[in-house]
Amino acid sequence: MLSTIKRIWSNAKDFGKISYLFRSVSLVFAFIIIVFHYWESGKPTTPLFYLTLVVIIMLPTAYFIDYSLGGSKFSIAVRHLVLDMFLVGWGMGMIGLSLIPSVLYGIGVVANYMAARGLKNSYYFLLIPLGCITVLGIQGFEVNLESSSIMNGISLCYAGSHFLSLAYVMFLYNRRHVSNRLLIQEQHQEISIQNEEIKAQAEELVMLNESLKAINKQLEENVTEKTQESILKTRLLAEYAFINAHELRAPVASIMGLLQFFDYPLEQQTQQEVVEKLRISSENLDNTIKSIRIKLESQGLIPHSVLDPQVDGPILDKGNP
Repeated sequence: MLSTIKRIWSNAKDFGKISYLFRSVSLVFAFIIIVFHYWESGKPTTPLFYLTLVVIIMLPTAYFIDYSLGGSKFSIAVRHLVLDMFLVGWGMGMIGLSLIPSVLYGIGVVANYMAARGLKNSYYFLLIPLGCITVLGIQGFEVNLESSSIMNGISLCYAGSHFLSLAYVMFLYNRRHVSNRLLIQEQHQEISIQNEEIKAQAEELVMLNESLKAINKQLEENVTEKTQESILKTRLLAEYAFINAHELRAPVASIMGLLQFFDYPLEQQTQQEVVEKLRISSENLDNTIKSIRIKLESQGLIPHSVLDPQVDGPILDKGNP
């Protein structure tokens, strides 16, 4: 049992421990005041008296266990504050509504609730008179507003310890609240910076993507253009090859025909005529070849050649047939 209590205490939140200590101090004073009231007034002890003392002794531990096992939720703390109001009214009835102790305890429990919730659901304050009337009804409505100086002194000590403890609790809460708020602000700023960086990276990626699209489009256009140009050149080469074959056919045929004359004996005059015609056909063949080459160069189908110093016009490079 003791080990279980130690484990619960070590795992409890700070405010759970503070709540336990805070209520323990308050209920110790309540225990003393009730016992002193019965002793001073000479009232006989009843089962209600002993039940009240047992509740006072067990209540801080019960609150602490409930707070720890419930996950330290704020709703649990509010539930405890509401129950405190009924118990304070119960204590007022136990001391016969002695004026100073009752007023101080009433102010204390109301201050506790208002520190946490303000005036929200303030109808819970009616639990104080409800608890008081319940106990007074059980005891036959015995009311004694007077209280001794000792009881008043004990009550004032309680009030001082209560409000000092409440102030300390509120100080811890506000400090933690401010610390958490600053941490949240820092996290928000960090998230904002990260969002800006992500946004900038996204914009950069969009621009890069657009650039890649433009490059791909340009490459496709270049490839298409080169392909079309290559197809055009191939077609032109085929056309020129076909045309040039016919253009070259005539002078070559003439030369071949004239050469056949030398297979027979010819007169001197005839030989000269044949040679002259061979010269003319050779010149025609050379002019035809030059014309073909110029056409191919003008169309960009072959590179421009250098000028031959011995021939009128360009000749093909030695590396190009």
